[in-house]
Amino acid sequence: MPDLLELWLKHFEPSWKADAGKKRMYQEICILKNQHQTKHRQGQTCASLCSRAQHRPIPTPSRTASKKKGKNMPFIEEPTGYEKTILSDLQGAWAVLRDSIVDGEKFDGWDRVLFHVDEAMSWESVRNLKRMPPLFLIIRNLCIQGKAPQDIMENIQDLDDILGEVLSEFHN
Repeated sequence: MPDLLELWLKHFEPSWKADAGKKRMYQEICILKNQHQTKHRQGQTCASLCSRAQHRPIPTPSRTASKKKGKNMPFIEEPTGYEKTILSDLQGAWAVLRDSIVDGEKFDGWDRVLFHVDEAMSWESVRNLKRMPPLFLIIRNLCIQGKAPQDIMENIQDLDDILGEVLSEFHN
């Protein structure tokens, strides 16, 4: 047991001396160590001291001991609401059109239209809004040629209105 106590003190002694909150525990360990060494020097048995030290848990420094005191890290609060922008309207219009194509009545070329809608909703198109009108034109022409149902054509018209508003807002 003395070897373990020696090793522990040798390893953690500097950090325990520096931390005022753990100073009392460090002092108790030093007292135990000194009593143990004194008994051995006098040639006495130290069964009671060794058994007491063996059953006593050896404390370890906590994580907070190494943190700097007085500095709190600021936390960014989760927003409770978001400002609705014209881009969120545009995203919603694309989502409504996509859902109406997937869930609605199938027409000639609906799978190609769905491909182009997904492309128009992609990050590349949103980053560069100039790519969106040509894709929209292709989608509208494919829907007209494939004789798409009336609800899809209404969603295309709604999307055209919002897209025109977005482009006019961002170009000015």
